[in-house]
Amino acid sequence: MVFGLALILLELAEGWQTSATRQLTQPQEIVLRQTLKLKEDIESLSFSPDGRLVAVALLGRENVVQLYDSETLQLKYSFKRAAGKVVFCSDSKLIAAPMGGGKIGIWEVDTGRLKTTLKDQPGSPSDLEFNSTCTRMVASGGGSSLIYDGKARLWSVESGDLIKTIEHKGFLFLGASVKTSFSPDGKTFMTSGDEDGTPKIWDSETGVLKATLEGHKANVYQHSFSPNGQIAATASFDATIKLWDAHSGSLKESLGSCYAYDFAFSPDGQSLATACSDGNARLWSVIDFKLINTLNSTLSSRAITADFSPNGQTLAVYHSDHKCELWDTATGRLIGVLPVNDGFKVTFSPNSSLIMGMSNKREIKVWRARSGDLIGTLRTAKWPAIWSRDGKTVMSKGPDDTVQVWDLSGS
Repeated sequence: MVFGLALILLELAEGWQTSATRQLTQPQEIVLRQTLKLKEDIESLSFSPDGRLVAVALLGRENVVQLYDSETLQLKYSFKRAAGKVVFCSDSKLIAAPMGGGKIGIWEVDTGRLKTTLKDQPGSPSDLEFNSTCTRMVASGGGSSLIYDGKARLWSVESGDLIKTIEHKGFLFLGASVKTSFSPDGKTFMTSGDEDGTPKIWDSETGVLKATLEGHKANVYQHSFSPNGQIAATASFDATIKLWDAHSGSLKESLGSCYAYDFAFSPDGQSLATACSDGNARLWSVIDFKLINTLNSTLSSRAITADFSPNGQTLAVYHSDHKCELWDTATGRLIGVLPVNDGFKVTFSPNSSLIMGMSNKREIKVWRARSGDLIGTLRTAKWPAIWSRDGKTVMSKGPDDTVQVWDLSGS
């Protein structure tokens, strides 16, 4: 009798849980919490790393960056700049942006004072990055939208002195422009497409060459360091991804079997995901360099990008037919398929529970990352849209030159 009663209670509990889950997965109305009216079109939005401020880059007659308190949306200050990338330093104390006239400005976040001016940068750089210690900055690109001046530059953030210029003449669309990336500790940086097209690792303090990564048979179009900085990865038009010792430059392994449009290290640095031209994604071990799993796509299209959730449990793979597959990285199980318009605009929430992207109807939608269920739609939102540091709100561009703040605290 007791066993039967327990069984009945268990079945009732399971039924309640199933019902509750069904309720949770129903699309809901995401509440618009706040609206900020501006005078010009919004080019970009970015939170400071500590989450206290949001930088709104306006594109119009004045081209200014306005910094607001992220909670109250009260304006702190603004400064003029040229169109192009706006970046915070990791300690949230500095912010940089192109100034035009061959200059890049670095401002103090707390005061709005122009701290340093970096010179000799023609046009708007296609890439602009602080190192992790906020002592160095690299920029690459600059010039027209098709042909860049073929140089990457390394500066001292404190003095504004130009430390190193790395030169190459080439077309961006052929993958020949110099591209740069800092190591996690900020002590080195990597370039591809310099004088002989070979990736190289440089000392960030002095600009001295530390290692040359020899082995690719064609230009390298993507590179990055592993999260612990021990491994450097390079992807080439020779249809290989190579893994290198980031200190000595010696080749550790060459990963073949597909032409990879994109790759990404897992947050713990133990695996590497590749998005391949055959439509499948692959997971590789960075410990023993073996293939962990082939994620066989249900779609008949190329895999274009691969992005891990912050906790590494989910992999988002965007395809050329405007769909995004979500995969469980531990089991290789397909979680769901999202109808997204642009894979570069799919972003996980900081706690990895949600994922946001632009749907095929050009609406910004939010899904559950571990099920693919639709949470809701940001009805009047436009791109760009960014997660707050705690993942409880989304800030987006709105209609008629507005910034909108959306409440997802209950999702």
